[in-house]
Amino acid sequence: MALSNSNGSSGNRKAANDGRRFQDTREVALSPEDNPAPLINLSASQANNLRQAEILLGLRAARGTVFPEWLFGEPGWEILLVLYSKELRQERVVVSDIQNIVRAPATTSLRWIGSLIKRGYIEEHPDPLDGRRKFLELTGLAMAQLNQFMKIVRESTDL
Repeated sequence: MALSNSNGSSGNRKAANDGRRFQDTREVALSPEDNPAPLINLSASQANNLRQAEILLGLRAARGTVFPEWLFGEPGWEILLVLYSKELRQERVVVSDIQNIVRAPATTSLRWIGSLIKRGYIEEHPDPLDGRRKFLELTGLAMAQLNQFMKIVRESTDL
């Protein structure tokens, strides 16, 4: 699967789907080999949670190789999973990153980001070096709920 590198450019993965081909530019890391960013100061539980979040993201990308894209419309959940994975990897995320990762129109991504901010799941912070960019991060509430969800996943599966 193609991955985006740290400078934001992304590779493409092509997959057959009912005789058609499509590009998947979603950034997903399924293993340390796929994304060699160092995992600094992660507890065993955090490392497991990161692995689970990235497996869930990978499964979400894989289902698009079998089923039509219109069947799945969960940009809010995908935004939370991406931010969770990035925060555990101690990587910063800007709004444009989310728009590139979530395969939805820019207006849809922005609407979901606004909704998640309004509901207390993510926060925006200005980039001190570039006033046009805004960093996104999960709130304590979102981190706690995602940690709880990953615990439920871990207890109910072999992930």
